[in-house]
Amino acid sequence: GTGAAAGGRTGGAALDRQRGGVVDGGAAPGGAVIATYRLQLGPSLTFADVRDLVPYLKELGISHVYLSPSFQAREGSTHGYDVIDPTKISEALGGEAGLRKLHDAGIGVILDIVPNHMAAVEENRYWADEELRRKYFDLDPVSGRWRRFFDIDELAGVRQEDPEVFEETHKLALRLVGEGVVDGLRVDHPDGLADPAGYLQRLRDGGVGQV
Repeated sequence: GTGAAAGGRTGGAALDRQRGGVVDGGAAPGGAVIATYRLQLGPSLTFADVRDLVPYLKELGISHVYLSPSFQAREGSTHGYDVIDPTKISEALGGEAGLRKLHDAGIGVILDIVPNHMAAVEENRYWADEELRRKYFDLDPVSGRWRRFFDIDELAGVRQEDPEVFEETHKLALRLVGEGVVDGLRVDHPDGLADPAGYLQRLRDGGVGQV
């Protein structure tokens, strides 16, 4: 269960409530990030498990939980970086309803997103459909091979430089930020994108104030 949280780490001491602006040891006014605690979600640590940790995290002066990737990943994923559907929150972790309940527990949320790649598996409709595959993934036009994430064949590079690809793969993240469920985003490997600066600007333009 919640014992997996021991692997988290704080993003700075914020125990001085007067100086840090922490309210009741938890979220700061206006969603300001004071101190984060990184949590690796998975089968043994779901949104419900994290919700049980909130009182303890507040005592530490944590303003935000920094969650590992939480979009729908391939079946059996233990880490969440092998995303198959960036338009859905992982059902195994508790779905969007579970994420909203975590937010309602009174602690801020920083969400790790993975724009650089998705899982190259048949579970992924963007990969399984040949037309969508050509649209969404960085493929060699001659050989059909794809840009891998380092040397991992099952993770294929995504064409975030295409505005339509960006819009589709980020509509959920931007909506959650816009609705205040998520206060900020941690972007995994923006250095792998064709235009990292342009990508980050599109996030800003989409209303993401904390990246």
